[in-house]
Amino acid sequence: MAHHDPDSETLPLLANVDANNSTLSASGGGENGYKGLDDEQQQHTTLQQYKDAHPRFYYTPPPQRTAAQWLTSPWDKSAAYFRRVRGNFSLPFLLLLVSAYMGVKGSLATFLNVGLLPYFKNYLNVSGQKYQAYGTVANTPWSLKGFIGVLSDCMPLFGYHKRYYIVLAALLSTVSFLLISTIHIDSSEAYLAASLFFFCYLGVVVVDLLCEAQYAEVMNLRPWTGSDIITWVWGAHTLGSIFASAAAGPMADHDLVKEMFWICAPLSAQVLLPVLLGGLPEKRVTQAACTFDTQKFRDNRVSFLLALFLGACSLGLAVANLFASNLVILIASLSLSLLLCCAVFYALPPVLAKCNVYLFLSQALYLQIQGAVDYFYTADSECLEDGPHFSYVFYVTWSTVAQNVFSFLGVLLFQNLMSEWQFRTAFWVTCVLRALAGIFDVIIAKRWNEALGIPDHFMYMLGYNMVYQVCSMIDFIPAVILTGKLCPPGMQSTVYAMLAGFQSFGQGIARSIGLYMIELLDVQTTVPCNFSNLPLLITLCHIALPLLTVPLTFWLIPKAGLSDKIIDDGSSPLAGAAGAQNGSGSGSNAAVNGGASPSGDGSAGGRADAETYIHPKKADDPYRPQAQQLRSEPSPPQQRTVRAHSILDESTDSVVLLADTNPSQEHFSLVHRRGNNSAAGAGASSSQGAAAASKASLRPLESSTDV
Repeated sequence: MAHHDPDSETLPLLANVDANNSTLSASGGGENGYKGLDDEQQQHTTLQQYKDAHPRFYYTPPPQRTAAQWLTSPWDKSAAYFRRVRGNFSLPFLLLLVSAYMGVKGSLATFLNVGLLPYFKNYLNVSGQKYQAYGTVANTPWSLKGFIGVLSDCMPLFGYHKRYYIVLAALLSTVSFLLISTIHIDSSEAYLAASLFFFCYLGVVVVDLLCEAQYAEVMNLRPWTGSDIITWVWGAHTLGSIFASAAAGPMADHDLVKEMFWICAPLSAQVLLPVLLGGLPEKRVTQAACTFDTQKFRDNRVSFLLALFLGACSLGLAVANLFASNLVILIASLSLSLLLCCAVFYALPPVLAKCNVYLFLSQALYLQIQGAVDYFYTADSECLEDGPHFSYVFYVTWSTVAQNVFSFLGVLLFQNLMSEWQFRTAFWVTCVLRALAGIFDVIIAKRWNEALGIPDHFMYMLGYNMVYQVCSMIDFIPAVILTGKLCPPGMQSTVYAMLAGFQSFGQGIARSIGLYMIELLDVQTTVPCNFSNLPLLITLCHIALPLLTVPLTFWLIPKAGLSDKIIDDGSSPLAGAAGAQNGSGSGSNAAVNGGASPSGDGSAGGRADAETYIHPKKADDPYRPQAQQLRSEPSPPQQRTVRAHSILDESTDSVVLLADTNPSQEHFSLVHRRGNNSAAGAGASSSQGAAAASKASLRPLESSTDV
């Protein structure tokens, strides 16, 4: 199923994005991507106020509509939408997004996703296992998002954090496409083709990541626009994907595989024009050109080092897939997975670490076996006499169109039926549904549908293209929501890129372990072909193993709703988590040591620095800047308040509050909740507060609190 690549279909982050990389000015339009209000007006403008000020941007139906008005209402709504988008965002910025998401992530990525199968299977004549291994290498850049984010954050090129990284990536991708489409590569040099495809995908990933961060930042600065820019982006993406799939299927059937990548070269290069003409809303920084910002790296050392470690592991796994045996790849996959999970629990707070590991395992345990499945569906009669024998027009073109339609249906079903569920329920239910959808592949592989008189084309369209796509999308959306909610204020792009990179690495692990499973069950994809064990392979990899994540949801996923906050605005969750881990306070229900010593003995110690609650091993964690900012906030001693933020550590059922106390008094304020009852201890000594807190089972506060 090469034409469905989850890596390239990641939904955009709908939350805030790190504003440190490029601070946007609120005046003007062309340079900033949006137009109109200044900073003061933006901060106090609500949606209703904006609607009142700009009525022509919104469609308001008349009280009693005629039949003609009912018929024209979709057009009227669309016209209002385009006026609203054009009124809020500059034309160069909108055209850049069309270039990036229709030309690059829509068309170009689709050509890549669907073109790998005919290129390696028909042009290079490699086995299904080699095709899957080379696909893993080609898709490795999706796991490098965190590394790319760190590089663009810390080292601007010629005064810009994003612009020239996109330029370099687009040029590299264009050259790679030209080489693939012109030079002769035979099966013994297939590793060279995989390496070139790596750089092709790198261009897509860089454009996607940096443009996504920019439009989400602009969206955050103009919150009344809601999802307008998301609709624009994903409308462009869908159109580009349909165009590419419509062309790719017939070209593959007519053995025009290399010509397909000729088309990709100008698609890759066209994004250079809007970027160099200033369509990307990014201000030039004062930092010297091409110098590394060591201070920013030190301030965010943990998250940056974790992203770099993930990038190194991803590249190591790619090298193993190129040159090592399947057994060595299996050992490398398991070892790297264990190392990364340990690193996550060491470097991140419990809540963030658990969620990250769950999202990683949910991808890694759904073993990818497209090297067997894709070859089974497209095998000719010489390889498999009684097979589906799908053409590329059906397997690529019509299937991709159907997948887009039914993925959108999955979004609608999730929004209307599951949007108010708990995270745990959403994850385990959707995991079960996606696993059960694998039964359709088993039915086709066993040829049971033929015995029932059901054609292969109909069964595949019903199973993978319809049921699976709906189930996969409703399984995917909670992961996107949770990923967005785990990103702390001020570091959204860095943390989001790191979390998304971990999930993509999980898919790389799934492909790598899937290679060993194909070999273990002796599925042969070249003449003489042998697909007799394919039903068992699908059952193990797509049904049984993914269900192992169901019990993990009750340990690794927080007990919270999809609309609840996981990390409060302005909070410092690493600080809180570290406090819980090192036993701050007394007993298993750790209390806050306001002015207490880090050892947790409850003794008074004057002002409670934010760093008091940072575990010594995590003193360089990515949340430290928020803690330092909180500590340094200026306020008169008589007006100094305790700013408390909480984080839940379910393993100890405790909450840790980050407190900043009056330096002239040895007291602090404590706020906690249990159910509907709240308690506050103000003016109490630190030891009294700790004792009071240790008697209650604490729950996380719903928002940051000034006491």
